[in-house]
Amino acid sequence: MKIKMKFNQPITKSAWIKPSWLQALTVLFLITLFSGCAMYIKDYTELYGPSSPKERTLTAEQLKQDNHISFANEVQPILSNRCAVCHSCNDAPCQLNFTSIEGIDRGASIEPVYNGARFTQQSPSRLGIDASSTEQWREKGFFPVLNERTQNSSINLHHSLLYESISAKQRHGFPEHGRLPESYDTGMNLDNDESFVHQQVCPSIERYADFSSEKPQWGMPFALPPLSNDEFKTIETWLEQGAKAEPIEPLSEKLTQQVEKWETFFNGPTNKEQLMSRYIYEHIYTGHLYFKDISKTDFFMLVRSKTAPGQEIEIINTVRPYNDPGVETFYYRLQRYTRVIVDKTHMPYSLSDGRMKRYKELFIDAEYNVGSLP
Repeated sequence: MKIKMKFNQPITKSAWIKPSWLQALTVLFLITLFSGCAMYIKDYTELYGPSSPKERTLTAEQLKQDNHISFANEVQPILSNRCAVCHSCNDAPCQLNFTSIEGIDRGASIEPVYNGARFTQQSPSRLGIDASSTEQWREKGFFPVLNERTQNSSINLHHSLLYESISAKQRHGFPEHGRLPESYDTGMNLDNDESFVHQQVCPSIERYADFSSEKPQWGMPFALPPLSNDEFKTIETWLEQGAKAEPIEPLSEKLTQQVEKWETFFNGPTNKEQLMSRYIYEHIYTGHLYFKDISKTDFFMLVRSKTAPGQEIEIINTVRPYNDPGVETFYYRLQRYTRVIVDKTHMPYSLSDGRMKRYKELFIDAEYNVGSLP
């Protein structure tokens, strides 16, 4: 029997009423596909509960427990030593940042930070600037690497992308000598191959099992030896306990006084003072500021805020430091930098009485008039 098929024919009313066998198969396939996807998502939620961001700060009672793993003293040093070398900048792989609990809780994204082929403006996703909560990061498309469903020790592990990725490396091992095989795509074009294209792969926890079966050697740390047994056990126990961190220690009285002093200086009322503050801000807004006479390990960043000194900082998250702040009155504030310091983003700049004196000599005491602000 020969079947003749005609293409490019207009679809008539009778054609819709009496679909051909090919149309019927297509409809049946689509119904099966979408019903299967819906069932998959539904079952996942039923098994582990709905997904929503969790509280990641230890309570006073939890801090008193002797068996809790310290994020600051035990977990973060491992992440700093083994993970932050790649996962610390704005363009970290999958935008996953391991320099603070805020970065880990924010999670990952499939969107590349730098895309030279795009034709439209891309919304920035700077940690600590472009969203102020994990909920807001979820709205921006970031997905979790920690368990955000039902909280118990088993689900906390096996619904954690962080755990699954480091345990994959433990299971599959790592070459102990020689060059890495070509199956490791490090993103480096060592042979200057013009056809070389590196594809970033950012699977969520729901897709990680399939990804790991296809790329069994791509566990974390990627293209590096696995965590030691002690390191792995520390991370594992911390995840089992709910992946929580200690609250940030408050500033010392001396540092608080310095912050107040410099915020007063940067928010003077005259045109001269306002022009000086804008000039300084636009030059050191990426710097890590510190008070060398008090502490060389506590850092701050100069930011523009909608709120005045003494209130909680509400950052004005413009793309560039000289963009219109969008409000008539704003303030220059010193925001505490609580993430791990890495050399490739660390630009230390000291503030001291001598520095303030020099600023006054250059910008305030000098004889010139500022009739209007630019």
